[in-house]
Amino acid sequence: MKKRNEKTTKKKNKETESKIPAIMLKGAVRAVFTVFNVIATVGLIGVIAAAIVGCAFLLYIANNVDTSVDDILLITQNNELATKLYYYDDEGNLVENKDEDISSGTGASWVEYEDIPADFRDAFIAIEDKRFWDHKGVDWIATSRAAITFFVPIGSDRGGSTLTQQLVKNLTGDDDYSIQRKIQEIFRAMNLEKELGGDKTIIIEQYCNIVYFSQGAYGVQEAAKTYFGKDAKDLTLVECAALASIVQNPSKWDPKLYPENNEYRRRVILKEMLSQGLITRAEYDEAYNAELDLYSWKQNIPEEEKKDSKYTSWYTDAVISESISLLAKKYEVPKNIAQSMFFRGGYQIITALDPEIQEIIEKYYEQTPSAYFRNSEVLNHEAAFIIIDPHTGQIKGLVGGRGEKTGSRIFNRATQATRSPGSSMKPIGSYALAIDKGIINYGTVMDDTPYIASGTGGWPRNSNNRYGGLVTIEYALAHSKNTFPVKLVAQLGVNTVYNFLSDKLGISTLVDNGRRSDKNLSALAIGGMTYGVTLREITTAYGIFPAGGVFTDSYTVISILDANGNVVVNNEPERHIAISEQSAQTMVKLMESVIDYGTAYSYTKTVQKMKLSVAGKTGTTDNNFDKWFIGYSPYYVAGSWIGYDQNQNLGSTHGHITVWDAIMAEIHKTKFTSKGIKLKSFDTDYLISAKFCKDSGKLITDVCNADPRGSRVNTGYYTKETLPTEECDVHVFARVCATCGKVAGDNCPEEATVVKVLLKVDRSHLSPKMKITDSAYVYKPYDPCVCYDVPDEEDPEGGSGDDPNNPTE
Repeated sequence: MKKRNEKTTKKKNKETESKIPAIMLKGAVRAVFTVFNVIATVGLIGVIAAAIVGCAFLLYIANNVDTSVDDILLITQNNELATKLYYYDDEGNLVENKDEDISSGTGASWVEYEDIPADFRDAFIAIEDKRFWDHKGVDWIATSRAAITFFVPIGSDRGGSTLTQQLVKNLTGDDDYSIQRKIQEIFRAMNLEKELGGDKTIIIEQYCNIVYFSQGAYGVQEAAKTYFGKDAKDLTLVECAALASIVQNPSKWDPKLYPENNEYRRRVILKEMLSQGLITRAEYDEAYNAELDLYSWKQNIPEEEKKDSKYTSWYTDAVISESISLLAKKYEVPKNIAQSMFFRGGYQIITALDPEIQEIIEKYYEQTPSAYFRNSEVLNHEAAFIIIDPHTGQIKGLVGGRGEKTGSRIFNRATQATRSPGSSMKPIGSYALAIDKGIINYGTVMDDTPYIASGTGGWPRNSNNRYGGLVTIEYALAHSKNTFPVKLVAQLGVNTVYNFLSDKLGISTLVDNGRRSDKNLSALAIGGMTYGVTLREITTAYGIFPAGGVFTDSYTVISILDANGNVVVNNEPERHIAISEQSAQTMVKLMESVIDYGTAYSYTKTVQKMKLSVAGKTGTTDNNFDKWFIGYSPYYVAGSWIGYDQNQNLGSTHGHITVWDAIMAEIHKTKFTSKGIKLKSFDTDYLISAKFCKDSGKLITDVCNADPRGSRVNTGYYTKETLPTEECDVHVFARVCATCGKVAGDNCPEEATVVKVLLKVDRSHLSPKMKITDSAYVYKPYDPCVCYDVPDEEDPEGGSGDDPNNPTE
C-alpha cells in the first residue's frame, strides 16, 4: 500500500514537472501580451496625444501666427524706378520739380548683389549664418542649440536666427521677445525663401542694404560713406569686418564710439572667415593687424567735391522724411524699410512746395556774410525759417540752417530741433485759452506784480526786472510781461493748458512721464519746457489765429502715387476747432500791438511801410540762448528762430525779426502786389470797438478823467457778449497829505491835505519797497501818512506809555 502511494506520488510529480514548462510558456506569452498591450496602449495614447498637440499647434498657428510673406514680397520686389517730386503752380497745374534729383546723395543708393564686396557678404555669413547657402530659411542645428542654451546657459551665446530670419525681422519690424513671434519668424523665413525660388542672392542683397550700422546709417552704402568716405564696392577686408561687427549691437560695436570693442569683434569675425575657408592666412594676418582709417566729412571732403555736389534742398529733405513716415504707416513697416521703398519704388510725390517762396527764403539764408545774422570768423549762430498756409496746413517753404547747405538730409532745425520757446509760448499757452474760456477779454486789466512775492522781488520777473502795476492784457502781450501768463495759467489750471497744447495745438514735445513733467507754470506760461518745441510745431499752432480758430496740422506731402499713377497715400491733415472764431479775431487784434508799438515794432518797418496786416509774438529764452519771432498775415504764418546748436549767448541781435520782415514783405510783393492784387486785412466781423478805462478795463467815468497822469482812455475790441457794461471802480477820490503824498492819516489837518484821484488796488501782501511803476498812484489805507502823528511819551520802564503793565520788547 505504501509502495503504491509512493508510485502514485512520483507519477504525479512527474506529470507536474512535465506541465511546468507549458505553464511557464503560457505565463510568458501572457506577460508578453500584457506588455505589448501596455506598450500599444501607451503608444496609442502617445499618438493620440501627439495628434491632439499637433492639431492644437496647427490651430494655434492658424489663429495666432501670420505666416504670409505678401507684404515682405512687396518690399523685396526688385524695383529700380526713380521717385519724382511734383508741385502745383499758381494756376493749379501739376509740375515736376526737375531741380531736385533725389536719386543720389540722399542715402538712396542701393547696392546690387554683384557690387557688394564678397568679403562683406562673407563676413556676415561667417559670423551670423555659416550654413546660409545650405538651409531653406531656418538652420535647425543653430535653432536647436539656441533653444538648449536658452534653458541651459552654456557654450556659445550665438543666436539661432539665420540671415533670412533677420531679414524678415527687419522688414516687418517684429522684434518682441515671444515664442509666438519666433514661430512666426521661422515660418515666414521658410515661406520667403520658397517664394523667392531659393534665390539666396536676393536675401543677402536685401539684408546688406537695410540693416542698421549706427551713426544714422542704413545699408552698406550709407555705412561705407559714413565710416570710410567711400563707395561700398571699394571697401577693404578689414573695413568689411568692421562694418559687419556693428549690426549685432550698434550701441556696443560702433567703431567711432567704441573702437576697442569693434577691434575685438572684427577680429572674431576674421577668425571665423579664416576657419571657414573664406579668406587665406595671408589675408587674415594683414587684416588682423590693420588699423581702421575712419572718415570725418568735416575734415576730409575735398573742395572740388563740395563744389560739384548737388544736394537736395531743405524743403526736399523734409518731403523725403515725411514721405518715408507716410509709407511706413501705410504698409506697417519700419522706417528703414519704407526708405528703401521710397527711393526704389518709382513713386510720384505731390508736394505743397511753392518754388517762388522757397527761392526767396533760400536767398536770405544762404547769404554769407549776412546783413541779418551775426557773423564771426570762429562761430556763426544757426537759424531756421518756415512758412505755412494756415488755412490748408501746407508748408510752402523752409530752411533748416544758414549759409550754403553742406549735404543732403542733414539735421533740419526747422523740423527737427527742439528748443525752448520762451515768450513765444505766451499766446498759445495762456492768452488764447483764457480768452476762449471767458477769463479775460481785450480790455481786461491785471496787476503786473509777482505771482509769488518774496521781499522786494518775486517770481516771475519781467525781462527788465520791473513791474508795471495795473496794465491791460494788450499792453502786457505787446511788451511781453511774464507775470500775466503765469497768473492766467494758474487760473486755467495746468492740466487744462497742457491738454490744450498737446491735444488741440499739436505740440508733441510736452512731457509728463513721472520723471519729468511740463505740467507746471514755467513750462506752460513762459516756455520753460523740458525739451522745448520745434519751429514747425509752434508755427503751425500760431496758424489758429489767422485761420479763425481752426487748427490744421502742417505738411509738405499732399499725396503719394505709385508708378502707375494710383493714389497710395492721400495725406489728409488733422483739422479741428481749437478756439472760437471770435476768440481768434480778438487774439489777432491783441497780437497786432506787438508790431504796432511792442517788442517787434522797431524791426518790422518793411511790412509796416507796405501796410501789410501782420501780427505776431517775439520770444527770448534765458541768457539769450534762443530768439524767436512767429508772425502771420491773412495769407501765411511764418516762424523764425536763431541760436547756437550748443547754447551760447546771442547778445542783443534782432536779426530773426528783421529777416522775417524782409522775407514776408518780398513774398507778399511777389505773390500779390506785383500782380495787382490788393492785400487783404484780417477778418474782424465779430468784433466791436469800444472805449474803456485802461486801469480797470471798465467804462470811463469822470473820476477816470481826473487821473493826474492824464488820459486813461483806451480802445478795445469786443464781441457783443464781452462789451464792458460796468463803470470803473478802480479810480477813487482820496484825501492825501500834501507833504508826503500818502493817504491822509487821522492826525493830518485838513488844510495840509489835497484831494487826488488814486487807484484802488490791494497790494497789502507786497513789500512797500517793491518797485512798481504806478505805486505812487495807488490808494494805500494800510500805509497812511504819519507826518502829523504825535509820538508817545517815553516810559522810563520801557513801556509804550499806554499800558505800563505791558512793556514792549
